[in-house]
Amino acid sequence: MGKTAEKAQTVIFKEIEPKPDFTAGGLSEHIVSLAVPSMLALVFQSAYIFVDMIWLGRLSKEAITAVTIYWIFDMMLALFNQIVAMGSFSLIARSYGAGNYEETSTVIGQTFVFKMFVAIPAAILGYFLVYDAFKWYGADEHVAVLGQQYGRIMLAALPIYYSGFTLTTAFRSIGDVKKPMILAAITMGMNVALDPLFIFGIGSFKGWGVAGAAFASVLCQMVFFVIALRWFFSGKTFVRLSLRHLTRPSLYWILKFVRIGAPAAVGDACRFTSQFFLGRVVLGFGTAAMATLGIGAQLLQLSWIPLFGIAGSTGTLVGQNLGAGKPERAEKTVLLGTFLVIGIMSAISVLSYIFAAEFVRIFSRDAEVIQIGRVMVRFGALVIMFISVTGGLAAAFLGSGDTVPLAVIQAVYLWGIQNPLVLIFVKGLGLPVEFVWLSVLIAEFSGCLITMCWFSKGKWKQKKV
Repeated sequence: MGKTAEKAQTVIFKEIEPKPDFTAGGLSEHIVSLAVPSMLALVFQSAYIFVDMIWLGRLSKEAITAVTIYWIFDMMLALFNQIVAMGSFSLIARSYGAGNYEETSTVIGQTFVFKMFVAIPAAILGYFLVYDAFKWYGADEHVAVLGQQYGRIMLAALPIYYSGFTLTTAFRSIGDVKKPMILAAITMGMNVALDPLFIFGIGSFKGWGVAGAAFASVLCQMVFFVIALRWFFSGKTFVRLSLRHLTRPSLYWILKFVRIGAPAAVGDACRFTSQFFLGRVVLGFGTAAMATLGIGAQLLQLSWIPLFGIAGSTGTLVGQNLGAGKPERAEKTVLLGTFLVIGIMSAISVLSYIFAAEFVRIFSRDAEVIQIGRVMVRFGALVIMFISVTGGLAAAFLGSGDTVPLAVIQAVYLWGIQNPLVLIFVKGLGLPVEFVWLSVLIAEFSGCLITMCWFSKGKWKQKKV
């Protein structure tokens, strides 16, 4: 780098002192310092849909079913987001770990531009097709109408939603995890206050029902996005953005995002389409079973808090340490993070198994939903144990940018094991819905074993981006 460029970089970052060096010092301290705020942020973010489901459960099981189906469609649309997000995560972490702050800002800006580019057509497409998608999925007229009311509002805000994810990823990749935690707490508090007001109304205001939950979520997302973006532009985080980072699309960076993110998106596509497939099968057992599937998703959401908090922090450390040329330190980080995840999620698994019926009653008082849900939650408690290992080790692949193994692993255990088992048990043998949960358990165990074997090869440590 020439003297002029060095001077320009010094000016740009003169207000931004180098922050904690995660490529040196105690690994445990670094993981905890990143993971605790990340987990708290995830608690607050998860509360959005959690609170929505609780209040909507007071309306009807059809309302829960409509939102459950919508979020399955939303995960399909999220594939557009994932292509960019998975590539940007490792690129931001590596450039920051190497001390190249200008490149870090550039990658964040390019991520922002590319996500807006894919979010707008995805939002338009989803907005006009959401009702037909519900009908095609097999939902009855009442559920489809409720889903359209909720979905169109959420889809209209999709560009803001994706851009908020960009900023969250950027905070996490550079290790500044306290700010998104604070923002998530503020917006979660807003959502808790607005949900009952917008859904049920007060006084002469009668509320908007299912649509009210969507309005509350969108308003909170907009607040999060505006404040987070202002922090990046004002230099109140470890790197600083300017308009030039957002107004100069680069084919070079777009191709890098796609090269790293596309395999990860394929893996996510396997998971999302698998969930789509499971939803279709479960819906065949009735609305109560489908509502139960949505409640089970909330259990996994709770278990993902420590998983994503610790594994996400581990991935940040992996990317920064590989960027600094310290692969062995990166490997120790993954192993330590995985042990921490297993310890915490074991406790969640035990509590979920013991209090399965009580967990279901949080969302629904319907006797049929409680009966089906109690069994499903106990299967889910066992699934959590295998997910803890798989997710902990996956941080190595995500942090290094070596995303092909994750795509292969998910394709094998979901579409090679899980879904064929579902077809055999349900369609072939005509067995009850409990065998859907059993198929998921067997598949997650298989995915755990495959991930352990692939991680042990260590090729992710030599990955170049």
